[in-house]
Amino acid sequence: MDRKLVEMQAVISRREAEFRKQNMDLFTELLGEMRTEDGLCEKNSKELQYKQKELAKQRAEIEKAEKDVKAKLDKVKLTRSRLAEQMSEIKEKLETLRKWGPADHASPLGLLPAGATAAAPENGSNGPAQTS
Repeated sequence: MDRKLVEMQAVISRREAEFRKQNMDLFTELLGEMRTEDGLCEKNSKELQYKQKELAKQRAEIEKAEKDVKAKLDKVKLTRSRLAEQMSEIKEKLETLRKWGPADHASPLGLLPAGATAAAPENGSNGPAQTS
């Protein structure tokens, strides 16, 4: 019986050794997978940081472009309002010219209405008539 007991203990010891080896192999495999996953996490983290920096640069460029567009738009609005003022002045001048109608002399604005001719000065010169 001692012999059977010794054989059983030897089998148990062998199986314990195999079990420990399997556990060690599984543990080693698990550590390898964890390192791989850690590496992937680090890589992904670095990629995300890089993308964040790129997005921040793009955002800054977009904000700058928006400011430029706003400045140009303000400039266009200012130019448009100046043109509107000039158009208003021109319309007023045209209305004044229309009121004067065709005449033989210059209008108060110094312009002749369309189709009008200036009368020749009395003294025969090309300049305005001079009185003495």
